[in-house]
Amino acid sequence: MPDPSSEAAPSHALPPAIQWVPLGTLTVYHITEQELDQLEKGTPESTYFGFAVFLLSAGISFLISLATTEIKSVWLFNIFLVVSLVGLVAGVLLLVIWIRFQRSTAGITKSIRSRKPPEGQKQT
Repeated sequence: MPDPSSEAAPSHALPPAIQWVPLGTLTVYHITEQELDQLEKGTPESTYFGFAVFLLSAGISFLISLATTEIKSVWLFNIFLVVSLVGLVAGVLLLVIWIRFQRSTAGITKSIRSRKPPEGQKQT
């Protein structure tokens, strides 16, 4: 019995069908090298947001543990208190930094989009 993989493809095979769908309007923006570098590098906003969520979660968890359990050791109570306070403060600070960086990326894209002339005006 011949191996089906060794058979040659029939010479009368049709090429795959290609269907073109119109886009409507395609807008192309010119950007500077500096803007491209900024967009390429991105911002560390997702890292800030991830650490903010982690630290806030840890701070809240340790704070709930402090409120719901009786810790007899003063040393252990102080550790829980410090961890919860550091987690809450650092989490809030990273959240503020994340919000600020979020605006800077939006500012770059807004400045690129603002170069588009108003509708009906010819481009030079």
